[in-house]
Amino acid sequence: GADGDRLVGDGRDVGALAKAIHHVDGVVLRRRSNIAWVTDGVDTHIDLSDRRGIAEVVWTPRRKVVITDNIESPRLRAEEFGSEWEVMESNWWEAPQATPMEGLRLECDWPEDVIAPLRWSLTDLEIERVRELGRDAAGTLESVMREVKAGGRGDGWNEHRLAGEVIGRLRAMNIHAPVMLVASDDRLKRFRHPIPTDKPIMHIVMAAICAQRFGLTVSATRIVSFGPVDADLR
Repeated sequence: GADGDRLVGDGRDVGALAKAIHHVDGVVLRRRSNIAWVTDGVDTHIDLSDRRGIAEVVWTPRRKVVITDNIESPRLRAEEFGSEWEVMESNWWEAPQATPMEGLRLECDWPEDVIAPLRWSLTDLEIERVRELGRDAAGTLESVMREVKAGGRGDGWNEHRLAGEVIGRLRAMNIHAPVMLVASDDRLKRFRHPIPTDKPIMHIVMAAICAQRFGLTVSATRIVSFGPVDADLR
């Protein structure tokens, strides 16, 4: 964030980036995924269901600008964007300021994500982070699955309880779970993408997650059986 340990920008050759996108002078980024990518992890979400962030980033080889409103700017300055970024703010009830790059040819990542192919190769920092994220996500999922208690009465868990335990522990590690799937018993065989329900866990249960941190995402699936596993699930 603002202390410099996240926003480093190493390996982000904006000139090469711009040339790769129709030979333009710079980029305007609105998608949270691309803002996180170009800043090595800045988080611009409020509503996780919105692919766009609470700020717009304008990046050229000579200038880096954040466009946002006066509600979001204090946190973004203090916790996300470092001193090398210029933050332009408007009142929250007014229309956002115009992109401050008159005369330049700028490519925007909304609605079409023209940046996506450039994210496919990870930097050394991203490789380190995605490995750490995988360890944390898998370890958390496994620890919860080992604690599941089967049975429809008393202290037995249902699918919602399992999902809540996983999501809560991931959040304690600064990890979001945009995907959380749980299926027990017959639901495990019937549905490929089962969201959690209030069904009690009786004999077998699966939990699958997509875990996200610093704009990087990993997936993990674990199954726990409280007895012999059916042959068709092996």
